[in-house]
Amino acid sequence: MITKTQYFRNKPHTIKQEAAGDMMLGRVNLFLYHKAQKGQYHYPVDPDTDTTISGKKNGTGGGGFRLPDEEGAELSSHKEAKGVDVFDPDDELDDNTTDEELAEHGLYREHPSKTPGWMHLTDRPPNSGKRTFYP
Repeated sequence: MITKTQYFRNKPHTIKQEAAGDMMLGRVNLFLYHKAQKGQYHYPVDPDTDTTISGKKNGTGGGGFRLPDEEGAELSSHKEAKGVDVFDPDDELDDNTTDEELAEHGLYREHPSKTPGWMHLTDRPPNSGKRTFYP
């Protein structure tokens, strides 16, 4: 389970961002639970973040919430607290996820070819409207 503390990592954020993070993490955590129940996810821990959130060495990573001046696009879902990178070192999660499962949980993901070793999940629809999209 990804907690709010793990996601925000003591970074300043607004009440609106916290509410958005709560909603997104609820969807993501339920999705991960259902995948685990099917034996398709085992909650691997990223040694760089000590959580199931993927990140950079020394735990600084940008797989959770990002401040406006941090890495990524200006309108990154991470900066709105609507996106998270789930650690998926063997691509087990990505390889066993369908668009139908994402739809059941109100989620979207970046195409697996663009996210080796992690799965980017968001509850913000991309411009294409596709559940699996290219960034």
